[in-house]
Amino acid sequence: MSNVEASFDEYKANLAHMLYDKVDADLAMKIMYLERKLPDAEPKAELDIKVRSDAVAQNLKDWFGDKLGYQVSCHKNHITATGRISIERLAKFASNSDIEWISGSATPASY
Repeated sequence: MSNVEASFDEYKANLAHMLYDKVDADLAMKIMYLERKLPDAEPKAELDIKVRSDAVAQNLKDWFGDKLGYQVSCHKNHITATGRISIERLAKFASNSDIEWISGSATPASY
């Protein structure tokens, strides 16, 4: 493995740690890339969120939908939420003790 690859792996591990070890580092990097490349609109993300229990999932489903305006579906202890996101908002989600893991995809938002 080259020094560049080792440095990249270290960066990804540090990034994941900064996000409470609950966020896929590739998702976080994609969001940050889109924020910088297209600064006029937050990226659109489809998040797959694993939570502690089914009851918590129902509560968070309502919070994501009603408070944040995300399109949300829920199945057992998994939530799928689609909406605009920033890296700061992603970090806030990860800081929630009920959330165990966040992965997903991000794309440029429609103007």
